Amino acid sequence: MRQVAAVSCAIALLSTLIAGAERFVTVAPSVRLFVRDEGRGAPIVVLHGGPGLDSNYLADDLLPLASRRRVVFFDQRGAGRSSLAGGVTAETLVEDLEALRRQLRFDRLTLLGHSWGAGLAALYAMTYPARVERLVLVGAMPAQARWLNVFDANLRDRLSASDQARLGEADADWQKASGDVEQIERCRAYWAVLGKAYYAHPEARSPRSRGNLCAPPGAALASGRRVNVAVWASLGDFDWRPRLASVRAPMLLVHGDRDPMPLDAAREWRARVPSSRLLVVADAGHMPYVEQPDLFFPAVQTFLDGRWPAAAR
Repeated sequence: MRQVAAVSCAIALLSTLIAGAERFVTVAPSVRLFVRDEGRGAPIVVLHGGPGLDSNYLADDLLPLASRRRVVFFDQRGAGRSSLAGGVTAETLVEDLEALRRQLRFDRLTLLGHSWGAGLAALYAMTYPARVERLVLVGAMPAQARWLNVFDANLRDRLSASDQARLGEADADWQKASGDVEQIERCRAYWAVLGKAYYAHPEARSPRSRGNLCAPPGAALASGRRVNVAVWASLGDFDWRPRLASVRAPMLLVHGDRDPMPLDAAREWRARVPSSRLLVVADAGHMPYVEQPDLFFPAVQTFLDGRWPAAAR
């Protein structure tokens, strides 16, 4: 029996080192997170946005990181292929990440968070500062709630009146959809309108991004909405600025100069985190890794190697 157990453990460990390996990791009773590994080398864990989206929308676009690193993507609780058991809050997602760290046997985490994922990375770093090696925050959500209204207003301003009408209709249709196929169709119709507001050049989205905002299973799309509402409710009228001084890990902020999240919100992170620098990506929106990959990936790799990118201030 001991030999069988040893072989099983060895196989499980080997699977964590195989590029492209996909598996589920149990982080709490009845909660399994979908995990995807790519590449070799020192690990970096990627935190997707939302809350309630999943890793499918950004994983393939971030694969250049796997040329020199082991990149770990996962779907947060209730998103994508990960299960939703009981309630979910921002604190729950922080504890899921800590449980995932222990399961993966990482002593410390290097985290790349996009949008909401950047907020989750910061919350984890404030809760477990000794467990964080480095932080990359891309198109980060704000450190205080007041900026969220500005972000939403900027998104609306980028849509024409007809786009806004279509978006409302698509949203209503999506909420009434049932079944995986219908969920996915309505999801695609919704993001076909709203998605372009996130880019400096909307025409760059389709040919260059390999991400999928409406990946199956379609049932998870509905649970993702519940996660979104629940997590934002748990945060309330948040203001993390007083706590950010506790973040000691080096932090690189990467922010497009045409991101609907204002640059001043990114500058607040920079002003409050002692060891941080801000890299402003010209002519890019909320996904600078899609619109300006030739700048984004060398800069992030330089930071992961232990140096500040020359353009980071």
